Amino acid sequence: MASVQAAVYSNLSIMLEAGVAVRQCLGTAVSPAKGELGKAWREVAQAVWQGDGLAEAMRKHPKEFAELDVLGIEAGEVSGGLPETLKRLSQWYSFRERMKKMVISGMMLPVLVLTAAALVIPFPRWFMDKISGWGYLLAAAKPLAVLLVPMGVIWGIVRYTPKTGVLRKLVDGAALKIPLVGRAVKQLALSRYLRAFHTLFKAGLPMIRCAQTSAEVTGNAVVREWVRPGAESARAGHPVSEGFGREFPKEFLDAWLVGEESGKLEEVSERLARIAAEKAEWTISQVCKWVPILIYGLICIWLIWMIFAMWGQI
Repeated sequence: MASVQAAVYSNLSIMLEAGVAVRQCLGTAVSPAKGELGKAWREVAQAVWQGDGLAEAMRKHPKEFAELDVLGIEAGEVSGGLPETLKRLSQWYSFRERMKKMVISGMMLPVLVLTAAALVIPFPRWFMDKISGWGYLLAAAKPLAVLLVPMGVIWGIVRYTPKTGVLRKLVDGAALKIPLVGRAVKQLALSRYLRAFHTLFKAGLPMIRCAQTSAEVTGNAVVREWVRPGAESARAGHPVSEGFGREFPKEFLDAWLVGEESGKLEEVSERLARIAAEKAEWTISQVCKWVPILIYGLICIWLIWMIFAMWGQI
């Protein structure tokens, strides 16, 4: 879905910059969208032809269009910066898709190798009648369960835990404490906040609305608590940075203060979002590099242990 949204927003941005009216370019621009998303985009196109604004039409489909998208596009329509807003949304969805592909491609081969090892290593014992067919299946299933069951449990917790509340905060806090993975999660959450803030601020939304909405799209309940008081600080007439928690990275906070004092918060937030995204991408690449090595090492240890066990039986 992220790649499709990136393509649609990119198409819309290019066509609008070329001078094509929104209602005229929607039919062509949304062609990459299929299924429910495609249906939603077609209904949006129809509503725009009937006189609705783009953001107004998108707001009728909250499952397909995130609040950040709707608010940014709404502000872009008012300020005249809709093509730029769509371009930035396209870049954001492209980044998300790139991170997803990196994780999948990095983890797929180790899982396949582990599956193959689980099936092959017990086979000689079964072939020599040392274990029964049922015993072979159990021997193959145990190492897979050690890896796949925790992965399934973690996925289920992350997928079905409510987005707010104590339980969600505990889950997200635990994720931040995982070596290397926690660093990637933190940088991704900060990148979401900073990119959302920049997109909304660039589109012309009030500072309070920018800070409030951006905090809700961090994707991590703990990081959300670091930045959420920024909106309250802005509402009280103080700089947003005064509300940031002490856990907020100092190097980011210093740069943010400079942006507020110099009146260049728009440029600073964009640069910080890029830095956080680059750090997250590098950390994820390291996770995808070392996790397979760890899995291969465990397979080698397991194989050596099985060889000695079989030798003792022989």
